[in-house]
Amino acid sequence: MFKASLSRLRNVGLPFRKPIPVAKPQVSAPTKKSDVPLPTVPAAEFFPPRETRGDGDCFYQALGMGLGGSGGGTITPKEVAQLRKDFGSYVQENYQALLENDFLLGEDSHSKSHDVNALLKTIVTMGEWSGASGDYVPTIAAQVKGRAVHILMLSDDKSQYGVLQEIPAHSPELPGLPVSPSGGTNLPPIYLLKNASHYRFLEPRGIVSPSVASPLANAASPPANISSPPPN
Repeated sequence: MFKASLSRLRNVGLPFRKPIPVAKPQVSAPTKKSDVPLPTVPAAEFFPPRETRGDGDCFYQALGMGLGGSGGGTITPKEVAQLRKDFGSYVQENYQALLENDFLLGEDSHSKSHDVNALLKTIVTMGEWSGASGDYVPTIAAQVKGRAVHILMLSDDKSQYGVLQEIPAHSPELPGLPVSPSGGTNLPPIYLLKNASHYRFLEPRGIVSPSVASPLANAASPPANISSPPPN
């Protein structure tokens, strides 16, 4: 059984306490292993993953490809630095609101200010991902760029992708007004493939089919060899 294992991340918006229809996005992340099947999409609906450098900046490289940086090709360190600057500016400008927001709930005995500062340091430092702080970055990225971000994982037989997260283009629980990206507000999600803590970009071959919800939500047969996180 292929199981997801990610760093701890608190819920924002709809909690991951039970499977939900994927048409209603959530902002959450798994914390432990489980045998609850993930929603899935066929792997055949995507081109092979585009490689990224394993230098601590892979998320920003993969995201930059999805945003069309360098014509969708290899993302330069300068482009990575600009994305980090954009996201860091968001945290700085909304520092007080993030202190008062449930997006960062405080890890263990840490204070909220410790967590916001750790998030900011992780974002603005090239080559830095830093576990739990790094796992908040995709949600910040979606909020800043006004683009939905879907994070997927590959099944053992490579026939389908499990949907780890469907992060909306705007989370009303977070500070900031909705962003209208260049190209319009009806742009498709940016699909990222996650393997452990390494991210690659997934380019759809066309319009991606709606993912199949968990069998606990629709009584369908569970997809083989993909599992999802349990409740926090």
